[in-house]
Amino acid sequence: MKFASLVPALLTSISLAACGGGGDDTVVVVDAAIDAPIDAAIDAGIDAPPVCNAPNMVCGGQCTDVTTSEQFCGNCTTACSGGQVCESSACVCATDITIPASPSFFMPMVQSQGGLTLGIGPMLGNTVDVLVVGKAGADVAVNTPHTLSGASLGTPPFAAFGYDVNISTQTASAAYYATSGTLTFTKICLADSMTGQQAGFAGTLTNATFSAVDSLMNPVLVPGGCTFDVTGTVTFSFGNVTCP
Repeated sequence: MKFASLVPALLTSISLAACGGGGDDTVVVVDAAIDAPIDAAIDAGIDAPPVCNAPNMVCGGQCTDVTTSEQFCGNCTTACSGGQVCESSACVCATDITIPASPSFFMPMVQSQGGLTLGIGPMLGNTVDVLVVGKAGADVAVNTPHTLSGASLGTPPFAAFGYDVNISTQTASAAYYATSGTLTFTKICLADSMTGQQAGFAGTLTNATFSAVDSLMNPVLVPGGCTFDVTGTVTFSFGNVTCP
């Protein structure tokens, strides 16, 4: 990579001096070779790969902590999959996943698009995790249990979970969908532009098993992937639930 604008590759200084005794002009040329070492040193610093200190390694052109990177776990050729996370340079199923009975979300939100309403609840603990509950638009029965399965992932109603979410990249170290259990909506408030009422809903998730998928956005179940269980009932609430 060359940045010639920082240090010109060729710098020629021409000095015209009028000398007496015949009126001859003297031309002094400063050799561009003087600037070559300067330019080369700058370019070498720009083009040189990053220097990493252990346990970091240069993987994909970046200094990476291979003890925790799911893309480069332990080395630059091993990527974790199937819901596994990288712990101490090894791909393993996470053992510290928990969903509290009454999750305390920070900055929860409700998003509606194309007949789908999502409740998104980030949770802050040892890691930043997120619980996502999806429901169809308005035609959802209240207080009617829905049996969850892995037959139609991403089709509402569903419950999904992102483990160890990177806020800057909005990606999770591992993604899961509930493939068993029951999901019940206990309160649904629809948005009303006339009154300014915001949308929201509340409900429960009971005795669910979450199975690894390859993505939260376009989930495909990973055969033989990691799983975790939620025993008992989780009570959740997203957005406005104060409607009559």
